[in-house]
Amino acid sequence: MSKPKRCFCVLSLGVDFPPDHGRRKKGTMNSKKFAFLICVILLLLIGSRFYKIYNLVLDFRALFNLRNSSLDWKLKPIPKPNDPQERYLPTFAQGLDSPEKLLNSASDFVPLPWGKSNSKNSKTPEELKTFLEGVPNFTRFEDTLISRCKEALASLPSPLPNGEHVRFSAPTPNFKKIRETARLWAAIAIYQSHENQSEKAYWTLLAIPILAHHLEVGDTKVHGLCLITKMIGCTLRNISGGVMVTIAPQLRITKDSLLKGFDLLGKLEKLVAPLSQAIDYESKFLPSLSYYLERDIKSGDAKKALGRNPYAILNALSDTCRLKTYLDPIYETSKRAMEKPFPESREEMRSLLLHTEKLYKRITEPDFHWLGYFFEPETYLIEFLLSIHTANIRKAYETEISSWQKLRGALCCVAFYLYSHESKKSPRDLKELENWLGRSLPDDLFSNSPIRFSSGESPKIFSVGPDGSPRSSDDIQFILTSGETKK
Repeated sequence: MSKPKRCFCVLSLGVDFPPDHGRRKKGTMNSKKFAFLICVILLLLIGSRFYKIYNLVLDFRALFNLRNSSLDWKLKPIPKPNDPQERYLPTFAQGLDSPEKLLNSASDFVPLPWGKSNSKNSKTPEELKTFLEGVPNFTRFEDTLISRCKEALASLPSPLPNGEHVRFSAPTPNFKKIRETARLWAAIAIYQSHENQSEKAYWTLLAIPILAHHLEVGDTKVHGLCLITKMIGCTLRNISGGVMVTIAPQLRITKDSLLKGFDLLGKLEKLVAPLSQAIDYESKFLPSLSYYLERDIKSGDAKKALGRNPYAILNALSDTCRLKTYLDPIYETSKRAMEKPFPESREEMRSLLLHTEKLYKRITEPDFHWLGYFFEPETYLIEFLLSIHTANIRKAYETEISSWQKLRGALCCVAFYLYSHESKKSPRDLKELENWLGRSLPDDLFSNSPIRFSSGESPKIFSVGPDGSPRSSDDIQFILTSGETKK
């Protein structure tokens, strides 16, 4: 008897399945179709990524070329009728600026403030006098400068808040002219000290931080306070403080003038446009770019100026949630840190520096995360723009604090020498100096405690510097012995 044929069936119904080889054949056909479909999808995905990257590159190149051209586009807003010219000089310095023939020359006569020594600065008083003969109506020039400085004590301007958007082509200060003007004023102060005109030299130097104040406040009234304006303001304060420390032993001013200098410093610090406002301005760069792109694509101005509508960059920047995840850890963190005294914000600034360094490494050092950039090129664009646009905020913060501390220390230095001249002896400590002055001396901004003083044969007044540790390499010295440099 033959063996019954084995089959898989539902016995109760007597239903047989199709033969096995039929199922395998049908399954093989489905796998081929599925593989083909996957390949098509991958090719479309990869092609779309290449297309998006291609458009981002074209948009970025078009914007870069526009930035370096003279095209008049609404992305570059037209200045209002009452706006200054493209490169302007603060009103405080108008008529007292450096003549063109003296530009780039004044620095040869001005000691470099808190920097390395420079042999070019060892000019004789006779050479300085010859140089200043190039200033038209010199006597009237210096009298007007001092008069304008004293008048400013009662009418220092206040800054305005930043606008909602960055105005990319708004008029900017003539930074070179302003810096050279400050150096010219410093050279004049040095000359006045050689001529035993201490009061004139003192007030001429005080005019420089007032110029820095007008520069920074004026920027807020034109388009918003930008970081480069703050850094030029720091340079001006460094020039004033550095020269004041240099000529302090020769200054014979009245105690009343000295007190007015401290009062002026207090007013300037109170009315200053803070660095956090410049950081806020920097944080609005990418959102403002998105705003202007969307506006000008709709109006047709983008097409006229660029030859294309930059939709790829617009789509990348219009994702506000994505932007905030990148902007807030940098800018909001730094603004919060700047509201605290420097010793408390030091560690936060260090962590911020590590964050920006990590961002820079992400876009410059290839790794597996670059595969993500291929599928999300917008992420790379944002990180790239941030890495080239984000300044070293920690360094800028230290520079800002340092510039104000140098002015504080310079006035303390003048007080020390003035007391020593009148009393025929050096003060034993700061308390003795404060009792003579009739007011307390300003604290060290880097330690949020009294400025350091050591008496003896070589007395010293110094700030602990950014590291917060006394007698370290970054201490800022305000009483210089022979051959010593300011750090």
